[in-house]
Amino acid sequence: MASIPGPAPHNSAPPAAHPDINSFKTEYHPNSGCPTLVKTFSAFGHGPVQPKFDDHEPWHPFTSRADFEFAFLTHKAALNKEQTDELLWLIQNIVDGHVRLTFRSHNDVSKAWDNAATQLTPHTISVDYKQDKLEFEVYTQSLWDWALDLLQEPLLAPHFVWDAQQLFKHDGTQYEHFIHKLWTADRWWCIQSKLLNNGVPFTIILYADKTHLSSSGIVKGYPVIAHCGNLPVKIRNTTGRGGGRVVGWLPIVPKDADQSGKLSYTNIKCVVWHKAFLKLLELVIIFSKTGFTHKSNFNNIMRWLFPLILLLSADYEEQCVMALMRGTGFNCPCPICLVPMAKLSDHAATYPIWTVEDAQNCLKLYHEDCVAGEEALKEKINLTNPHETISQDLLHIFHSGMFGKHFWTEVKKLLENLGCSALKKVDDQFAAFPQWQKLNHFNSVTNISYSNGNKPQDISKQLLYAAQNVLTQEEDEAGYALLKCIASYLHIDMYISLDVHTESTITAGEAKAKVLVFQKCMADYIIAACCTELGTKSWNFPKMHSPKHIFQDIWEKGATRNFSTRPNRGCHRPLK
Repeated sequence: MASIPGPAPHNSAPPAAHPDINSFKTEYHPNSGCPTLVKTFSAFGHGPVQPKFDDHEPWHPFTSRADFEFAFLTHKAALNKEQTDELLWLIQNIVDGHVRLTFRSHNDVSKAWDNAATQLTPHTISVDYKQDKLEFEVYTQSLWDWALDLLQEPLLAPHFVWDAQQLFKHDGTQYEHFIHKLWTADRWWCIQSKLLNNGVPFTIILYADKTHLSSSGIVKGYPVIAHCGNLPVKIRNTTGRGGGRVVGWLPIVPKDADQSGKLSYTNIKCVVWHKAFLKLLELVIIFSKTGFTHKSNFNNIMRWLFPLILLLSADYEEQCVMALMRGTGFNCPCPICLVPMAKLSDHAATYPIWTVEDAQNCLKLYHEDCVAGEEALKEKINLTNPHETISQDLLHIFHSGMFGKHFWTEVKKLLENLGCSALKKVDDQFAAFPQWQKLNHFNSVTNISYSNGNKPQDISKQLLYAAQNVLTQEEDEAGYALLKCIASYLHIDMYISLDVHTESTITAGEAKAKVLVFQKCMADYIIAACCTELGTKSWNFPKMHSPKHIFQDIWEKGATRNFSTRPNRGCHRPLK
C-alpha cells in the first residue's frame, strides 16, 4: 500500500525582525550641539534606579501615644496624604535639629503670614473711563524673582530640560515620530531656532481665572499662577517645590448693572486687565530680548536663557481678554482664527489664523489705552504671540463645557420628557456600573446639577452604557440622535486625552472624517430636537468650534495635560 505523503518540509525560516524594532531615537535641536541618541526599549526614559522603601514592621495600630495623637489631629484637620507627609517630614527635621521652629501660638503664625503678604508688591493703575479716572490696586510678586528662585533651587537643577527634542520609535518598518512633553512638540523647536547666540528658552506658563474666595460668593479674587515649562509635568503641576506659584492678584472691575454689556464697559475691563498684567512682566520683557546667562549648579554648564510666555492657560472668557477680543459679541469670536460667528459649528471650512497685526488694525478703532495694552503684551515680549500661546483646555471646553453644560443638560431634559421611570432606570444602571479606580461612581446621577469638571467627564464615559436601552430610536428619536452625538464626541475626546501621541494617532484624530461625523450627528440631532418639546437650541457657540484647533495645539505644545487648567483649579481651594 502506498504511503500517504506527509507535508513538504518547510525549510524557509520566518523573516527576521528588524534590528531596530522597539528602539527609540532622540534628535536634539541643532543649536544644542547634542548628538542623536538611539536607545533600546528597556533603557529609554529610565534614569538611575531609586532605592525601594521596605516596611519591615507594620504599625499595629499605633506604637505610642504621640503616634495616636498625631493620627487623630490629621484626621480632625482632614489633611490629605500629601499634607500629612509634609507635616511628618517637618516634624522629623525639627526633631533631628536640621530646622528651627519659632512659632508658639496661632498669633505667631498669623503675624508671619502678614509679614509674608508684604512680599507681594502693591501697584496702583489708573484708567480713564468717560469723564472719570478710575484707580485699581494690583498685587504682584516679581515673575523674574520667581524664575531665579527656581533656577537656584539645587533639588530642581537636575530636572530642567532646555533643548528641544524630536522623539521617534521604530515600529519594525520605520521610525515614527511621537510627542508628549512640551519640549518634544513643534513650538519649542521653532522658538529655539529663532534665539540668538545658541540660546535656550526659559518657558513660562501663566494661568489666570477669577474664583470665589468666600462660600457666599460675594468675595472674589483673580489669582495669576505661574509654572515653569522646562520642568517635567509631574513636578510643575504640583504645589510643592517647582510647582505652581501665585505671582499676582489682578483687580476685578466691579459689576455695573447700567453699563454691563456695553462696548465701553467691556473695553475698560480689558484695559485694566492688560495694565495690571504688564506689572507682572516688566523684567521678563527686558530679558526676553537680551537673554541672561545662567550657570547650572548641577553640571556647571553655562547657558544663555531667554524667558518667554509659552502658554496662557484659561477658560474662554479670560482668553478673549488676553487676546483683546469681545468674545461672542465680536464678528469673529474665536481667539485663534477668523471664523465668522455664524460658522462656529461648521468644521468643513478652514479660516485664516489671527495675527498680532490683525488685532492691532482692529484696535485702531479703540481708545488709545487699548492700543497701549495691545503693544505691551504683543510687541514687548519677544517670541510671545497671545494667539499662539492660547490653548484649548479640555476641562472648560470639553468636559465641563460641551458635555457638562450642553449635552448632559439635554440628556436630562429628554429623560424628563419620557417620565420618572426613564430617570430611575438610568439612575439604577449608573449605580450598577462597576466601580473602577479614579472613576467616579454615581447613585443618583440625574440629580447632579453642579459639580467639578471631573464628574461630567466620568458621566460621559458611562452614559452610553446606562442610557442606550432608554433613549432608543423607537422611544425617543431625538434622544437616540443625541447619544450618537455623544458617541462621536467621545471618539474625539479619546484621541485628544492621550498622554503620548504618535503621528498615527494625531492623524487619525484630526482627520476631517472624525470632526465632520460629529458635525453631521449634531445636524441630525438639531433636526430631531425641533420636533420635541425641547424646541430649537443654538449650538453655534465657541466651544463647538474648538475641535478645529485642538489637534494643532497637540502638534505644537504636546499632550493636552501640558496646557490643562486642572492643576491650577486645584490651587483655588487653599486660597479660599
